[in-house]
Amino acid sequence: MIITYFKAIFVIGIISAIAFAFIRRYENMLISFILILASIITIYLIKKEQKLDR
Repeated sequence: MIITYFKAIFVIGIISAIAFAFIRRYENMLISFILILASIITIYLIKKEQKLDR
């Protein structure tokens, strides 16, 4: 379970780094939307993985 959280933090960290790089270049609302969408997908995958662990 702890490994799942580390995986989540790692994935969100990579997504955030990419998103911030794009925001600095383009400052587009679309990239912010993609970041939020990616976070929601990541959270969904974690919940799904936790159900499989049980």
